Amino acid sequence: KNNEITFIEMPKIGANIRKSGEDIKKKDIVLSKGTLLYPAELGLIASLGFSKIKVFKKLKVGIFSTGDEIVKTGTKIKSGQVYDSNHFTIHSMLCRLNVECLDLRVIPDNKIIIKNTLLKLAKKADVIITSGGVSVGAADYMKEVLKEIGQVLFWKLSIKPGKPMAYGKINKADFFGLPGNPVSAMVTFYQIVQGSLKMRMGLKIDDSIPLLKVECVESIFKRPGRTEFQRGILFQSNKTWKVKTTGQQGSAILSSMSKANCFIVLSADRGAIKAGEIVDIQLMASFI
Repeated sequence: KNNEITFIEMPKIGANIRKSGEDIKKKDIVLSKGTLLYPAELGLIASLGFSKIKVFKKLKVGIFSTGDEIVKTGTKIKSGQVYDSNHFTIHSMLCRLNVECLDLRVIPDNKIIIKNTLLKLAKKADVIITSGGVSVGAADYMKEVLKEIGQVLFWKLSIKPGKPMAYGKINKADFFGLPGNPVSAMVTFYQIVQGSLKMRMGLKIDDSIPLLKVECVESIFKRPGRTEFQRGILFQSNKTWKVKTTGQQGSAILSSMSKANCFIVLSADRGAIKAGEIVDIQLMASFI
């Protein structure tokens, strides 16, 4: 009234005033090397007036599956054939890392074709990832070819699933030969390949994915000797987190990866698990 303003309380000195340097002070490190640029980071850079910054170049990753029994989706399948599910899982996992994929889909089990394909990819890609061809079958040529044109730095891992995995070098390109079984391919990608790719991309990565300890509500058969990554379902019961398996744990049971929200990690020296025992888990969200 009467062009007057009435204050019902005394304003505090400095309230609702944004001071210079309140968010970022002079000489502060705003973003350190190896930081992944999410929306908040991009906005922060823009708030400082930068229109350009130096970043690592996008990693180029060449991928293909091998196997005469592998067929593309959308075609009629015959007895003894399987659809190329690994292409979609590996390609999708790579896309979530925001790398550039050089996708060759399916290559037949032919030593000369595999050799020429790897040599061509090694000229274009920083990393080559294949699935299949690293086991001990008569038509599994990958290890043999890798010896001829590059280096085999390791072959076979003491894990389950994922034992028949190869790693090596072809010129300057890193080579990862993943198993052909779909669960094995995903487990080895998450446990081995993803961390390596992040390092090649220049990202800061933690030393390891954190292990959480929870009660397992069912018995799990296991023999000592290899570290196992069983697919599990973490759930809450009476305000306590517990875990159970997704069911069948075969390396071809791809539905187990779809149902799971965690890995149940059983160390190499551990044997069978009884219901009620405490186990280690890794949350699937940690890998994505």
